[in-house]
Amino acid sequence: MDDNLSFVVAVILAVLLLVFFPLYNAFERQDDISYEVALKVVTNFADKVRQTGYITKDDYDKFVSELITTGNTYDIKIEAHRKMLNRVNNDVVAENYEIDYNRDIFKELNKKFIDNPKSSIKSEAYLLEEGDYFYVKVKNTNVTQATMIFGLIAGIRNPVKINLSYGGLVTNNEWKDADVEFETDLNTQKSDVIWQKTLKGSQVNVGGEPGEYNFAAPETTRVATNFKIEFVAEPFAETVDMTQSMFEDESLLKPIRTLIQPSPLKGARAGLGVALGNNGIAVIQRNLDKPIYSALIYHKANLSGRHKYTIVVKDNTPYLYIDDKFVKVGDKSQFTLYSGTADGIGKDFFGAFKGKLYEISVSKI
Repeated sequence: MDDNLSFVVAVILAVLLLVFFPLYNAFERQDDISYEVALKVVTNFADKVRQTGYITKDDYDKFVSELITTGNTYDIKIEAHRKMLNRVNNDVVAENYEIDYNRDIFKELNKKFIDNPKSSIKSEAYLLEEGDYFYVKVKNTNVTQATMIFGLIAGIRNPVKINLSYGGLVTNNEWKDADVEFETDLNTQKSDVIWQKTLKGSQVNVGGEPGEYNFAAPETTRVATNFKIEFVAEPFAETVDMTQSMFEDESLLKPIRTLIQPSPLKGARAGLGVALGNNGIAVIQRNLDKPIYSALIYHKANLSGRHKYTIVVKDNTPYLYIDDKFVKVGDKSQFTLYSGTADGIGKDFFGAFKGKLYEISVSKI
């Protein structure tokens, strides 16, 4: 009996030594190679983003396809830590970071950012600023053959063989010189003022409450497709967070703090409006055949104090400037956008702007 047991144990050991261990070592070596390949792919991708200041859809697709050559499947997470400067009267009082994850970044990769013929970016892109941080986190989700064999031998199975995290400081803005020139050209190109108004005394206290000043822009201010709206304002109250793009439920829009009410147009036309609070600004459009409002731009920031705001609309795409500095480009509207309206400035059913308005103008470009 003892001899039979010893024989069985010897056979098992022989099989392990002659079959399983050589197989395990071969597959383990393959996992090591896959790890080295994945590490190189991750570092190359992250370093390129950090050194150029942008991610294109082509670059991301290439990164994923290179990872797949290892024969594994992966959970991929990318993070952009964007530096945010909180200002009071143009003085920086605090610095923090707002983190964009896969969903936020992919949203930008699925739209055209700046259609600039001078730019090195020729496809959809997510833009980063110098001083931001960018990270890539990758781990395999499949069970490798080495892991499977080790699990049979030891009874333990940990599927994660590749777990990488790499990134760091964004050190360059390769895209910015050409785009800044383009953006500056947009804001400084010749324009013809259609209508302007300077407010004085008690008029600057604009809002929807009794005793506060509201007024209407003349119908002749309505300009389509290519125009510029400029105003100097000081918001006192917060506006609703408009990070979601479409609003069908009017309860979500209170208090929107509308400064410029968009005309409720139909068909292929939409009115352009602006909601402004001390926590952010939204460039909105309204078409009666679609949901109540949609946000073409939402910029979340500390906007306390008096600032100059400029919205340049070029080919139905809005560009936002604050204090003559480019901030953000919005989604291209599916409609023909119209500016000035006969509707009220400083009041809205969904929530009026609360604050001071010093001047406002509409120009054709």
